[in-house]
Amino acid sequence: MDILNPQSANNNQDKKAEIQILNELRQNIFKINFDLLDLFFERKQILSLIQQAKIKLNLPTFLPEQEKSILGNALMFEKLKKLSVKEWLAFSLLWEAQASEFSSYPRWSCKVHIKKSQSTLDLEERINPLLLKLLAPAIFEQLLLSDDFLYLKNL
Repeated sequence: MDILNPQSANNNQDKKAEIQILNELRQNIFKINFDLLDLFFERKQILSLIQQAKIKLNLPTFLPEQEKSILGNALMFEKLKKLSVKEWLAFSLLWEAQASEFSSYPRWSCKVHIKKSQSTLDLEERINPLLLKLLAPAIFEQLLLSDDFLYLKNL
């Protein structure tokens, strides 16, 4: 403690309090990250059961109408709308990574649905086009879809 400057003691206490708050916030983020990982694993297990049921019922593994219905759910739509384009991509990648592990789910991130890539839309072209169609229809309309995926425009 600086006897000549009594405020330095207050500043040190303030700094310690701020550091404590920072550490608590970091612990909260760690817990959230841990919980997210648990949810990823839980989602993957449930998705595996869904794919097994589809196989038993002789259903296609990719049902665009079903996917659009899920993404278009009002509660999910409102949450997704609050995310950035990069977060849409992260969400899309999660779906793709987990679904393609069990089936022939389209590899949107590899741009399998794109006829001709546009450098100005590189990020958007890697997002599930059904997600993009719901959240950013104007951007979806700019996608140059390959012939195999033109049907997405009519969903």
